[in-house]
Amino acid sequence: MDFQQERFGKDAAAYDERIRKLFPFYETIHPAINATLRAVLGAESELVIVAAGTGAEIVELGARSIRDCKRQ
Repeated sequence: MDFQQERFGKDAAAYDERIRKLFPFYETIHPAINATLRAVLGAESELVIVAAGTGAEIVELGARSIRDCKRQ
């Protein structure tokens, strides 16, 4: 593991811990936002995520998209 990967790993772990203390609802907000986006945006819409932190919302959006594709 190089310096950048090690540094990012430590910073990411600290961010994850801090954000969950700051926002107790952090675990539920991503599925709620995902549901809202799916209700408002069309299937062919594109989304840009800025300041993604450690990417929890991206993981949620991706996981939902994969599950939806498997259902079709």
